[in-house]
Amino acid sequence: MRLCLAAAAILVGVLAMSRPAHAGGGFLIPPMRVDVGPTTTTDHAGHRLGGGEILAGIHWASVYPKSTPIDIGVGFVSTYLDLPELPGNGVALRSAESVDDDRAFRLTGGYVALSKSVAGGSWWRTWAEGRGELFSTELDGNTSSGLGGALRVSAEVFIGGTEGGSNALICGTLAAGLFVEASYRELPTLISPLGVSAGVSVRIPLIIAVD
Repeated sequence: MRLCLAAAAILVGVLAMSRPAHAGGGFLIPPMRVDVGPTTTTDHAGHRLGGGEILAGIHWASVYPKSTPIDIGVGFVSTYLDLPELPGNGVALRSAESVDDDRAFRLTGGYVALSKSVAGGSWWRTWAEGRGELFSTELDGNTSSGLGGALRVSAEVFIGGTEGGSNALICGTLAAGLFVEASYRELPTLISPLGVSAGVSVRIPLIIAVD
């Protein structure tokens, strides 16, 4: 808990110093989980496509200050893929109207996730997670919407607790971990619906501060 409070205090201090002197009313940081990492899939011809992915959402295991067997969360997902012209595949990846050297595929949307704690101790835990997504995609100026899902396994170290004062409240869990996942999404026909991602995950507790 000391480590959690120290990290939260530093965060509160940085945010307080970054605010204008005339600002008032305090601030609130929701109990979040943020995931960042590379992602990869293939085009319809089997060529590898690389990119990145970020997810940010409000999660039960971030606000609950103790170990919990489940984690439920809702949030935002954003993915991009670089689509270079590949030898022997330029026509497939490049439309007649598109002549840019650099192309990108973008996906943005929302998610709902449910996780089950598989194993753990007083300071570490592992999760098995299922996630559903509703998103929109953009490729060569064309947009579409779709559904998707992902299965994830992750492990994290954590410390949690609750502490309050006259003008601040900290409640929840501070954690850092690693994850790997496989996804299936309704994507444009040029891109495989199957994808694989891995990366780092960070949890931030609920922080409320008032002037």
